[in-house]
Amino acid sequence: MPSLILALLLLLLTACSVTKSSLYHGTAQTPTLQEAGVTILGEVTACQGGFCKKADGGYEWPLSLPQPPPAYTYQRAIQQKAAKQFGIPESEIVLGEMAVGYHAEMIGTIRGWEATALVGRKTTPGAAVNAAPEAPSWLPR
Repeated sequence: MPSLILALLLLLLTACSVTKSSLYHGTAQTPTLQEAGVTILGEVTACQGGFCKKADGGYEWPLSLPQPPPAYTYQRAIQQKAAKQFGIPESEIVLGEMAVGYHAEMIGTIRGWEATALVGRKTTPGAAVNAAPEAPSWLPR
């Protein structure tokens, strides 16, 4: 009987404490931190859902996702936070590898995530990473 109570107590205490980490690599279509003309700014952490502290000091409501969100969710959140933190346009932000941790229940429901990445700034002329290509000179302007 005491072992059953202990097992139930352990289950209740650990039901939302399962964490999982993933590593997201960059793609060949995006600049990397090792390229010439990229200045490394520092590490940025973004989060969403349970255990994520808001700017006003409170915490966000937990998520209820059956599977982890796609990688662009973390990339966009880190890009927005880095632009705000370093005061530069989002189009100049270059991301390194992201480490993502999940807060999940025992049954696998994702209640929150936290992503961290080293970020840089594209500093070469025409620094905008996502800028549209320039129109040919023979086109009317």
